Amino acid sequence: MTQVSITPTGQYRHRILSIIEAWELPIFGPVYRCLFELINPANRNFDFPEIIETIKMDQVLTAKILAQANLSAGQENYQRIQSVEKAVMILGISRVQQLLINPRIIAFDQFEKIVFDIMDYWAHSMKTAHLAREIALIMKFEHQEAEDFFYMGLLHDIGKLLLSYVFNRDYIKVVGQSLIAEAGLQGGPRKGLYGKEYVDAEREIFGLDHAEVSAQIVEKMGLKAKFQFVIRNHHNLSLVRGNKDVQALFIADMLAKKQIQVSDLAYILEKRKINTDRIDQIMVQVNKNYLKLFDKLTGLPGAEIPD
Repeated sequence: MTQVSITPTGQYRHRILSIIEAWELPIFGPVYRCLFELINPANRNFDFPEIIETIKMDQVLTAKILAQANLSAGQENYQRIQSVEKAVMILGISRVQQLLINPRIIAFDQFEKIVFDIMDYWAHSMKTAHLAREIALIMKFEHQEAEDFFYMGLLHDIGKLLLSYVFNRDYIKVVGQSLIAEAGLQGGPRKGLYGKEYVDAEREIFGLDHAEVSAQIVEKMGLKAKFQFVIRNHHNLSLVRGNKDVQALFIADMLAKKQIQVSDLAYILEKRKINTDRIDQIMVQVNKNYLKLFDKLTGLPGAEIPD
């Protein structure tokens, strides 16, 4: 019998798929503890709006809840559960409690397994989510579509979390190459500013990038194809310049990174006739919302908040 050899990149892909299948990803510790307190069985009255908003503060927790709701509902594509509000209604508090006390749930306090700043990562994801929703409204998407963009923004980099957590030693190389590119030490344009060098390094090492991994996770969640397409292509510059859906997430991603001067961003803002004064207003409001979320989780003074 002929033995089939697996290439190094093939081994990475196999491991990535097994992690996604088993949902072996960590929940951000502060969110986990906050939610656990809210749904403590000792509580007689549950604050459902607070529970829902807390779930939406963590990418992995949101992914788990939506995936479980879609699995439980067993519905067709056009009826898929795409919001935490609907997911909690379908599952009920008791099921959410069971998900949290599952021994396979990992609370995210083992920072040594992540090779980038986890607070910066969390902050970027939250800001991108809120910005994506507001940008979608400016671009005249329907209200429900704008809500979809919130989840796209929240989940767009969840693949980065998986790659770093599971392959942390290898991911150090990715981060190193990205830092070199951003510092302009390789000569030529500073492509790392908007992630081009970052995803190139991921593809070279793993055979795929974090955007592709994020899209695979979203597919596992049971979300519709549009979510997968936009998240998979948010670093694809040819689509960034031509596809309205991808543009909305790209704009939010760049604004959350404060990379206002990126040429592709300026091109899209001009093409879509998006007023920069309106962008400034949105940024102020999103930052205020972020500060409230940060205070809720940590209580740390403002000086320690990642910008």
